[in-house]
Amino acid sequence: MHIVFVTDIFGQHAGLDEFIHSCKPATFSIIDPYQSARLTFTDEAQAYQTFLVLCGHQAYTQLIAEKIRQFTQPCIIIAFSAGASATWQALSATNTELMKHFIGFYPSQIRHHLHLTPYVSTQLFFPVHEKHFSVDDVIQALSEKPTVQCIKTNYLHGFLNPLSLNFDQSSWQYFTEKLSIIKN
Repeated sequence: MHIVFVTDIFGQHAGLDEFIHSCKPATFSIIDPYQSARLTFTDEAQAYQTFLVLCGHQAYTQLIAEKIRQFTQPCIIIAFSAGASATWQALSATNTELMKHFIGFYPSQIRHHLHLTPYVSTQLFFPVHEKHFSVDDVIQALSEKPTVQCIKTNYLHGFLNPLSLNFDQSSWQYFTEKLSIIKN
């Protein structure tokens, strides 16, 4: 099974490379907001500002939708943060039988798009809490959708990204082991 990784605001970086390698996908591709350019950031605030200037949420959604339409083989999408929120929107507007499953981690912007429903089975992993909204309220709204499963973790936003202040090594190990079984 081809796995598509959709990055967060940090784009491609060594930590993501290691995460992908640990998941052991048979084949994979990466969608990121910077067209594969590897940018360096001093902190998350700078990464977010750069994301807004160079791409933005709506452009990222459009980029992901374009890429999804180009796939010629069955895929599973694994997306993070802004990438997960943009993928949620793209998969709600793009119906393709090639997308088999969507796994999204800490998609905080999804709170603005609760009226949407992706055309594929979806698992969303939320942090224990978010600063700007109630995770429980978002999970409650999304749990009414028949193809969406929400899981509230014990971790903070960014727990799988080594560049995040909230990175959690134990969650990284747990999820790379779990995701490594989906290669077939």
